[in-house]
Amino acid sequence: MFSNPLKRSFLCLTAEPGTVCAGLPTKKPRAAAVPTTQHQATAPAAVPPKSQFLSLPAELRNEIYNHALVQSSPISLPYAYETRSTTRSASSRNALASATTTATTYSGEPPFLRTSRLIRSEATPIYYGCNIFSAPSPASAHKFLKPLSSVKMSMLRFFRPVELALELQGSLQVRKRWEESVRRTVNRLVKDVGKGSLRWESLQVGVKSRDEGTRWLGLREVGFGLRREADGWRLLGSEEEEGLMEGVVAT
Repeated sequence: MFSNPLKRSFLCLTAEPGTVCAGLPTKKPRAAAVPTTQHQATAPAAVPPKSQFLSLPAELRNEIYNHALVQSSPISLPYAYETRSTTRSASSRNALASATTTATTYSGEPPFLRTSRLIRSEATPIYYGCNIFSAPSPASAHKFLKPLSSVKMSMLRFFRPVELALELQGSLQVRKRWEESVRRTVNRLVKDVGKGSLRWESLQVGVKSRDEGTRWLGLREVGFGLRREADGWRLLGSEEEEGLMEGVVAT
């Protein structure tokens, strides 16, 4: 139910398997001159070691990035009041975890991305593009998105800004309240911290049924209408959606 569909799907670093990665240096940097003593004058110059990892085929590096960075379960973002030194209570952790899958807690970007500049440029799209990030509250989603650059935000493919799932067997009034809550949360995130790069295709919301449990679907799959604007997009209100439908019927 919470499994990551891209855990075993690697993002390609090259246009075709076996080709040289674009942007990787083709020449070794010149070693800095080191003062020599009289005894060292005739010694052969040391050859700088070749970067063994970056010389691996792109397909193999993809697999390493996948195992190092991609979680099989959603990455649970902390509440807005939590810091890296705060520990969440057991009851809170159990509430956020699936009955069969324990979510991974987010504590910032993994150290692997700070290994080198070249590795960071290759691995960052895989980290943000293949993992599922799940926020327990709107404030948590805001805190996660605010420091992200527009480039990183555009890499997100699975982001869950609202934890509360819609009960499909619930009343119409309950559904309307849920839709309004999602609409208000999403529109504020897009406006305040979206930086024009938060894509509606990456957002998922939960729907719950007795037979299938909780499923995470895209905004349009659930039935939300949206409108593109100069600084991004926004989810339409129920009155706006009704007006659009009336216009379609009239034409």
